[in-house]
Amino acid sequence: MVSNGNKFGFNSSAFKQFTELLNKNYSTRSIEDYEKIKALQVSEFLSNEKGFYTISNIIKVDETKRDAFIRDVEKKQDVLAIDRQQMNENFLGLLKRDFNTLINYSLLAIILTIIVFFRNFELTVLTMFPIVLTGVVTAGILYFLGLELNIFSTVVCTLIFGVGDDFSIFLTKAMQKEHTTGKNELPTYRISIILAVFTTILSIGSLIFAKHPALHSLALVALIGMFSVIIITSTLYPFWFRLLIINRAKKGLSPITFRLFLHSVVSFAYYGLGGFLFSLFGAFFVKNAKGNTLRYIKIFIARFLTSVLYSNPFVKKTVIKNPEEDFSKPAIIIANHTSFLDTLALAMTNYKIVYLVNDWVYNSPIFGKLVKALGFYPVSQGIENGIDKLKEKVQQGYSLVVFPEAERSYTNDIKRFHKGAFYLSEQLNLDILPVYIHGNSEVLPKGDFIIYDGSITVKVGDRIHQNDESFGSTYSERTKKNKRLFQRRVFKAKRRAGG
Repeated sequence: MVSNGNKFGFNSSAFKQFTELLNKNYSTRSIEDYEKIKALQVSEFLSNEKGFYTISNIIKVDETKRDAFIRDVEKKQDVLAIDRQQMNENFLGLLKRDFNTLINYSLLAIILTIIVFFRNFELTVLTMFPIVLTGVVTAGILYFLGLELNIFSTVVCTLIFGVGDDFSIFLTKAMQKEHTTGKNELPTYRISIILAVFTTILSIGSLIFAKHPALHSLALVALIGMFSVIIITSTLYPFWFRLLIINRAKKGLSPITFRLFLHSVVSFAYYGLGGFLFSLFGAFFVKNAKGNTLRYIKIFIARFLTSVLYSNPFVKKTVIKNPEEDFSKPAIIIANHTSFLDTLALAMTNYKIVYLVNDWVYNSPIFGKLVKALGFYPVSQGIENGIDKLKEKVQQGYSLVVFPEAERSYTNDIKRFHKGAFYLSEQLNLDILPVYIHGNSEVLPKGDFIIYDGSITVKVGDRIHQNDESFGSTYSERTKKNKRLFQRRVFKAKRRAGG
């Protein structure tokens, strides 16, 4: 360094002080010496307790090599390395997990409290519906906006959860009053809820203008959650309550219970799936089957229809047979029509029958193909136009089933009888065989989709011979007298049932 310095005009003594510093003997300073220099704040980075030293330092290392670096330091230096960032992340993870556990416990406590308060499982489900839906909607919006929940926004979510819970209970009480007294107090409750939401938005939502990311995220979660609460509780919840409870009561229908709903879904799903499979595969076999094969197929189909009724154990089924009737001789079977279940109920009496059906049954996408293959006749084509087809079925030993009322009634009251069944009786020279059905209008009323607990009774009446003039000599007279006969029989059945 001196020789090179001389080349550039530096004298030999120019680097004397630097050389002395290099050659000077140095001694190691103790920790106590450094602690005397307050500006260094040594205690913040190094501490000693009973010979155990803790050193804090900042080390910049690639994220993918962090774990390898820690293991290498521990192995070579005989130290315990603690990654503070990872430790904080673990603590936050544990805190979040504990927080979720507390939320679950809180939710369970709220559910139990509502059950005790309302003493009704269905009301509890309705009350919890807005709360759960608010959580789903809020989480969905946050996901689409690319926002992640942190510990602060999670705390805000509990606030939203509590507010939604309060609002749901308030609205349930308001809707209960409307259901029991007919007085609509929903606007009053709704205004109170809107004011509560507005004050909450003003207090927490103002943080949306904060520059700190955590505060901004907290305010955004609060705003999304509160707006979800007000929309769901003010619109969707009253709609569902009226649909499932209030409007049904106005129609004379009972409120839906969870058990009834579950049984109805199972029964209809079983019937729909079975009907679709029969229509898809059974139609082919019916068309190509003859003799005993066709007979067994039709018995199997009748058993399936009967099994739909037996899929609900809370509905009692009774068939009162007529000892003088074995259905061996074809007849025009007439029955009162009050429910979708009537065709299933008739299947309990005999399998060798052909129905006269409406177009929606004949063209049904579920069992339309099977109905056509079985030879059911659509009445929309006209009774007169179907005489030859129906006569062919009668010659094969089938009885014809006709509902003289043509459409279902909402009660067990007998509606006006149409003349078609009695016209067929006259044209085909067939006896009239009345079958009385009671209870279907209570088990599955027209316009409803819930199968209620109850009792279904099917009674096979006495055959009315074609030459029996006590019911009239023309099909018009027979129409009127058979209607009166059904009115008397159904009235007696209602009296025995207490209705």
